[in-house]
Amino acid sequence: MSNAKSIRNKPIDVKIGDETYKIRFTLNSFIELEDIYGSINEAMDALKGKPVIDKKTGKVEQMDDPDNKGKKMDKVMPNFKAVRDIFWTGLIAEHKDITKEDVGNILTMENITEVMPKINEALLNAFPEKVGEDEKN
Repeated sequence: MSNAKSIRNKPIDVKIGDETYKIRFTLNSFIELEDIYGSINEAMDALKGKPVIDKKTGKVEQMDDPDNKGKKMDKVMPNFKAVRDIFWTGLIAEHKDITKEDVGNILTMENITEVMPKINEALLNAFPEKVGEDEKN
């Protein structure tokens, strides 16, 4: 049938203020993203944001990589609409009445850096793990 080892699509908790939100991407989530962006790939590209270009050199600005001391990474301007839209589509399975406007009011410049890794984790959880060659029937 499928090469799925397991379905990992468990909700990911995100605590914002006094509230805990559960993110889980379902087929309905991906349909909403297709309606907004045309395709899942376009939605993911929008989520990546746009590189910040130095006006003097014309090159992408660099910044310190917080995960890898001593290394540099491209500076990126987030696409806030994409962050809001994707967070919203991840919330609709567990929070049926939440609107995009609600999500825009929940997200702030202070908490967005905490929310982004949770969105990424929930997106990864939405897809089953592949079975290795030696585990196939």
